[in-house]
Amino acid sequence: HVDLSHGTFYFGPHSHSHHPNSNSRRMDKDVQASWTPPQKELLNDDDHDNETTINNASNGEKERKRCSSYNWDLFHPKNDATPNYYSTKQKSQTRRSRWGNSINNKPTTIIKRRRLFLGALIADDSLEVLRAVGMEVYNVFHTVALIECNVTQNLTPRKWRFWKNNDNEDHHHHYENKLQELYRLFGPKTKVSVDYYVTSRTDTHGDDLLHERLQREGIVHRWKRNGMKPNDVAIVTDADETFTRDLLRALQVCDVEEFRRGYNCRSKIIASTLVMESSSECITKGRRWFHPDTVIGGCVDLIGNSTLHPPARREWHANKHHHDGEKHQRALPPASATHGSRIMGYGEEGNYSLYRAETKGQYPLWTAEDIRTGDGDALMIIKDDWSPTGYHFHNFFQSAEEIRFKYGTYGHAYEGVNDTPIWEVHKDVDLGVRCALHENKTNGDVESFETAEGKSRPIYYLNEDFRRRRHAAWRKIVLEEEEAFHSYGTQGSHGQEKGNDEKKTKKDFNQKKEKKKNVKMRQKKGIDPKLHTTTIPMVCIV
Repeated sequence: HVDLSHGTFYFGPHSHSHHPNSNSRRMDKDVQASWTPPQKELLNDDDHDNETTINNASNGEKERKRCSSYNWDLFHPKNDATPNYYSTKQKSQTRRSRWGNSINNKPTTIIKRRRLFLGALIADDSLEVLRAVGMEVYNVFHTVALIECNVTQNLTPRKWRFWKNNDNEDHHHHYENKLQELYRLFGPKTKVSVDYYVTSRTDTHGDDLLHERLQREGIVHRWKRNGMKPNDVAIVTDADETFTRDLLRALQVCDVEEFRRGYNCRSKIIASTLVMESSSECITKGRRWFHPDTVIGGCVDLIGNSTLHPPARREWHANKHHHDGEKHQRALPPASATHGSRIMGYGEEGNYSLYRAETKGQYPLWTAEDIRTGDGDALMIIKDDWSPTGYHFHNFFQSAEEIRFKYGTYGHAYEGVNDTPIWEVHKDVDLGVRCALHENKTNGDVESFETAEGKSRPIYYLNEDFRRRRHAAWRKIVLEEEEAFHSYGTQGSHGQEKGNDEKKTKKDFNQKKEKKKNVKMRQKKGIDPKLHTTTIPMVCIV
């Protein structure tokens, strides 16, 4: 365990500590047997030992085309963060052992893919969502680090979902089965772990979102335990989000400026994310979310060079909370304030003026929270046909009660949620309800799985039966809600954005103001701005 001033993280074994190799292979065959032909075509992209052959080889041409579709090249040894690229000038002994046979009388160059490390918080996310995310990233990641807590964002108690009680045999087997099911979703080549956070805080101080900022600190501790290196790739998501598989493969082999050796850690890469609301058939027309987020391992806290990139001052420390009204705008926290978000002058709103004055022009390392929500430059990856580079499976719950628990106990809690039809709780739920009832003709803001813009689609939902099953389950929830309250559109307001505005605290007002800021986009040299960058409003999807 790791004790910090705001709580304790407890780390257990990862999935590779549980399964012998023979059992892992059997589980892998069982999973692959369920794939449809279109899914198999996309998922059978693995290479032996996670390497790819590129010189004059068909696989190399495929990877070049993949990189080109993002306006990147294959990475080059002089740009790579560490020497994991094997060039044709290596010694003959190394060449024989690493390259094998030549192709067309030319030596075969081998690239070892960058390792990918994923981190997310996990709570009551539906198994449907975890299956969809797991299939998209099947056998791609080195590590999937999930952090669970026994309270919600506003410190409402919740039951552990994956904690194993070894003192109770029945309880132990129940949670062991849950863990086994979770492990297999991501593939036998991925080390999956669920670790646990117990907070010592007893008050939110009006900032419900501070809890998840502190909880995310456990992600990097797990990455470090699993051997993250500076040339590995760090990705932070919510449990209902993912990059597309194609982009993940590109991040492993392409020459990405933000991943080059000596990069100053100024900015991150984000997705252009397709938002599905409660069903894969309910896609928000014209809207793109801007998570997940990624940086190179050399820019990650506890992994990168902290001498070159000293810690930034942050919003929270053990003796004082820095969101008490206007005071935190005037008082600079002490150097011991190393938890939560960066403050103004140290990265908030992209302002590094005080930090750069202290460090002679450098930028700080990124915590998992910084990767997720940090301000500043962000390069959004968009394909030329407007195909998404990420997916958000939003509100894919199994019952109306689960929706109410989320909106009643997490950030920006909606008061009176148990006495309100779900379509009045939040505008996103309202959109999903209209989609289920075919009531979107007036707004015209809903697209289906087939009609949404771009060619990329979640691999899991290429299975038509899965799409049909999920939409039927969502429609059943909506019809039961109408029966319990009243028919949609006959009474009450629809789709409140954040619950009870009249009860907002000063912190809530500041957060709402902050979310209206635009993400600052940076145009890469030589790239058509319509192709690879866009400006998007900072909105919040809980």
